[in-house]
Amino acid sequence: MNRANGFGIYINNEGTQYVSEWVNDAQIGVGYELWTDKTYYQGCYYKGKRQGIGVYRWQDGTLYEGEWKDSAMHGYGIIFFVDERVYLGSWANNKMQGYGEFYWPDGRKYVGYYVNDKKEGFGIFYWKHPKKAYVGLWKDGKQEGIGYMVNNTSLMYGRWKE
Repeated sequence: MNRANGFGIYINNEGTQYVSEWVNDAQIGVGYELWTDKTYYQGCYYKGKRQGIGVYRWQDGTLYEGEWKDSAMHGYGIIFFVDERVYLGSWANNKMQGYGEFYWPDGRKYVGYYVNDKKEGFGIFYWKHPKKAYVGLWKDGKQEGIGYMVNNTSLMYGRWKE
């Protein structure tokens, strides 16, 4: 039998700590992981994987709060980067995927769709200085397809390439 069952703390040879409920050697329910580099995860587990809602903090201070599936960011979540950028939106297998909003500390903002961490499909990018916006299609993270650029004095409409 020699399997972990019930509440317990496990510390591996590298010093990583796991505190959670255990069933047949797998974390389940709400728990906590702390690595020796001060990276941590606190949240839900299912069959030994991060599953459900949880918070993950990287060594550099970047913080993700949101949904997990099979130990990957998956579903809806918010990530706060140490340089004050913020993304909130959909995730799939640790990548920005689907609708999201990305904010930069200098006032720029993107609202639209992502595929594999890149802007893709319809989106709006706002600049703060000078105040202008691009509204249109994106591909592989670049303005591509039908769209328009608008600012205080002009409107440009057309087909964009990269």
